[in-house]
This record gives sequence, C-alpha cells and structure tokens, in this order.
Amino acid sequence: MFFTPESRIKEARDELFKYNLRLEAAKKIGGQVRLTPEEIARTIENGNIVGTAVHPDTGRIIPFYMRLSGFVPFNAPLVFAVLFVRTQTPQFNAAVQWLNQTYNAGLNYGNRNASSKYTAGDLARGYGAAAAVSVSIALSTRIVLAPQLARLSGARLIIANAALSYLAASTAGASNLALMRSKELWEGIEVQDEEGTVTYGNSKKAGRKAVAETALSRVALPLPVLFFPAVGNFALESLGLWPKNPAAGKVIEMSLCLGSLCFALPMSIALFQQRAVLDRADIDEELKFLKAADFVKPEEVSYLAKHEKEE
Repeated sequence: MFFTPESRIKEARDELFKYNLRLEAAKKIGGQVRLTPEEIARTIENGNIVGTAVHPDTGRIIPFYMRLSGFVPFNAPLVFAVLFVRTQTPQFNAAVQWLNQTYNAGLNYGNRNASSKYTAGDLARGYGAAAAVSVSIALSTRIVLAPQLARLSGARLIIANAALSYLAASTAGASNLALMRSKELWEGIEVQDEEGTVTYGNSKKAGRKAVAETALSRVALPLPVLFFPAVGNFALESLGLWPKNPAAGKVIEMSLCLGSLCFALPMSIALFQQRAVLDRADIDEELKFLKAADFVKPEEVSYLAKHEKEE
C-alpha cells in the first residue's frame, strides 16, 4: 500500500464515494446494490487503499511519510543503526532519537483526530517538546550507564543497547504522542452518532481516553522492534549458528529488523479494540443529554455516540 501512486488513491476514493452513494440511495428505497465478482473485488481493493492513505475525518490524502504503511521503510534504517552499531556515543543515540521522534511527530499528526484544530504554533511547541524529551532521555541513559556498557561485547552488548533504546523510545514515543496531540487532551474530540452524520459536541474525557490508549500502544510498539532482533542475534551466537561471513551476518541482522517492524505495528494497534467503549456514566456533563449507553471509537481515535432505542 505504501507504493500506491496518488492517482490510484484519488481514483479509489472517488469510486468508493460513488459506491457509498449507491448504498445510501438503495437503503432509502429498501433496495439492494448488486455487484459482479469483479466489482466486489474492486470495491474491496478501493476500501483498502482509502483506509491506508486517506484521512477518515478530512477526506484528504495523507502524505506518504505520515502513513502507517510507511512505518517499515522509514524505521528500518534507524532500528538497524540502534541495534548493530557497536560503538554508540551519547551524541549518536541523541541523533537517532531525534530522527525517530521527528518521524513519530509526523506520524502522530498525520493520523490525528482532525476535529481538534491545530495551529502552526501548536505543532511547533509539541514537536519541540517531544524532540527535547527524547534527546534528553537518550543522552542521560547513555551517560549514566556508559561504564557498564564499555565492559560488554557481542550479543550481550546488543541486548543492552536494545534495553536502553527501548527505555528511551517508549518513554519518548508516549510523550511525543501526548505533546503532538495535546489539544485533544484539553479541548476534547467530536462525539457523533453511530453513522457519523450528526455531531453533538466535543468530549474532553473521550479525547483523554483516546490519547492515553494510543500512548500506551506507543509504549508497546518498540518492544518487539528492539528486542526480537537482539534476542535472535543472542540466540544464534549462543548456539554457534551465527555465520562467520560478515556479509551474511548483516543480512541476518537486517532480516530480523524487518521482521520485527512488520510485526510490531499491527501488534501495538491490536492492543485496543478498534471500537473501544466509554461508559455513559463517564461522559462529560454537557453531553449527559445523549440517550446513549456507550461511546465507541474507530482506530483513528474519533469517538462516536452509539444510541440505544428508548423503551
């Protein structure tokens, strides 16, 4: 999906829009939309393309470097550098963390809840704070633990690098998310009906729950990315299976990195239901008028009000 050209994305968006209009028209008259097998396959393909490249709130195409489908190609070089550059100075780790958090800031903004309006100043402050937190954590952990790391080598050093990098990446990732999407915490996000056609207002509690859950997923995200390659390297070395040819070793290292990246993002997103539930008792006072038992949210952290029929 990452390599889908923009012309095909626009085409898929337009075709899916027309298909949804047909569904609405058929629903109004109690009819059905009948499709050939080829049309069904095309509609499914269009849905997949739009789901990965078009923002659900704005309907605009997300820049390729902010899409979730770009997670592997953009992160692979950084993970490889963190795990397998044997001599790592505090400055090196600070630079890697800065690059990582710069990418994360773009990812967080590209997949934000668009019902909260951000100014250029909001984004600049969020990015500056996120970068400062990540670089500070990377520098401080490396400086404090430098003597212990100097005594390690081989796979043990890789494990230690992974542990320190995880501490920095997970803390910074959660902080980055909270800072880049701070308006959702303090101003809330829109609450809509189940069809997404009626907006009732903003909910601060829904916004905070959404950001908190997404931040937790960012804590889980680096775990397989950093530890799976490190543990795999350690296991192969311990069993005497690591190749003596340096080129072959690098191929295995990169394969472990790519495999962990492909697994990590779906795992972290799957930690929470695509439609999580917020009890009606927990909603904001100004929204108590809603005849709703739950609030549910899509993965993009926009909440919807789910109505029950009155008895």
